[in-house]
Amino acid sequence: MSGTYGPLMLLRFGSVPTLVASSSEAARDVMRTHKLAFCSRYLSATLDIISCGGRDILFSPYNDRWRDLRKVCMLELFNPRRVLSFRTVREEEVARLLRSISDQCGGHHAGVVVINLSDGICRMVNDVVVRTAIGDRCKHRDEFLHELDEAVRLTGGFSLADLYPSSRLVRRFSVAARDMGRCQKNVYRIIESIIHERKVAATRVPADRDDDDDLLGVLLRLQSASVGHVRACKEPTGAAQGAIRGFGVTARCLGQKDLKVAVLISGAFGAGRRICPGITHGLANMELVLASLLYHFDWEQPGGAGSGDLDMTEAFGITLKRKSKLMLKAIPRVN
Repeated sequence: MSGTYGPLMLLRFGSVPTLVASSSEAARDVMRTHKLAFCSRYLSATLDIISCGGRDILFSPYNDRWRDLRKVCMLELFNPRRVLSFRTVREEEVARLLRSISDQCGGHHAGVVVINLSDGICRMVNDVVVRTAIGDRCKHRDEFLHELDEAVRLTGGFSLADLYPSSRLVRRFSVAARDMGRCQKNVYRIIESIIHERKVAATRVPADRDDDDDLLGVLLRLQSASVGHVRACKEPTGAAQGAIRGFGVTARCLGQKDLKVAVLISGAFGAGRRICPGITHGLANMELVLASLLYHFDWEQPGGAGSGDLDMTEAFGITLKRKSKLMLKAIPRVN
């Protein structure tokens, strides 16, 4: 369609107008030239349910509340010092993944076994995120991942409620909206149980103990400090900009190599004002696991297929991922 109508197209899905930018030049116009017009994200019916009306940082409208949420993320949750403090957690979980793959190879008579890398990396990243968030692995991990996968599938699937959001009748009888509501209840139930357990545990530790070892401890501290002191929660904008560590640097201040890296990163973590505030944490997780997997194992496709035969069909959803699982033969190289 872009070859016929150009790189910028306005489509209409049901009653929802959708602007499609299919070239780098068009994307640059969206992300830079007209960035303020595109800072707020559209909330479909299913996204509205899972995000409680866009109250989280991911789908919140671009306003003062979102800017305050971003400041909390940059200053308290994902600042360089705190991300560095999670290094031990990352190393332990990556080592756990490597041992799991090595054990599977050792139990096979030929020493070569087909590994489901998609599920392995997914569980590893989830364990890292959960341990850095609450200090320990979640006993509801499998249930949480199942509900999360279901929510991602529903956001990218076909739903009449998303196509006709103003119709109460369509939304009432929408199967996707009903399933998303169930996912939201289950996910929030798990999160609420974790928060309750932490609050109960906090009453049993000395008052002078620093409980900022994980992100949940930081959030609970900020919550308790902000009760009755709403005005004290306002941080000066200048201090927030200074803590962002390079996100406010203009393109002409960067070297050509750094600029290419920044462009590459921005494609995976968003771009512009809505770039992911957890980019440092995410890159630290993936760099370590990727380097470790390539160092300790050689990888081949089952059946002797070449790299050109790798199925890269994409599954649509709120995130972009492969439609099929990544299955590779692991050949131990370094013990």
